[in-house]
Amino acid sequence: GLTAYGTGVLQAGVLRAPRLLAPLAGLIGGLAAGIMFVMGGVLAGADLGFTNHTFALLGASAVYDAVLAPIVFVLTTRVLGEPRTAPAPWAR
Repeated sequence: GLTAYGTGVLQAGVLRAPRLLAPLAGLIGGLAAGIMFVMGGVLAGADLGFTNHTFALLGASAVYDAVLAPIVFVLTTRVLGEPRTAPAPWAR
């Protein structure tokens, strides 16, 4: 949830978003969320870790997130409408 919020804030804070911003944000957000998930499991005592299989799954998951990110951003913009608030201070 926290990663998705951060990705949304990043996407909304950019005044003129380049076409590659949504997939890049999805890729980075997916990697960050996956790494935090694995780290949480390791800290909780799960018998897993950072193996080649884990990195392959994290990479595949991040690519999947990058492919779906533009679709999700378009759908949420259509459902929620254009924001009526001023852009973030760093985007002016």
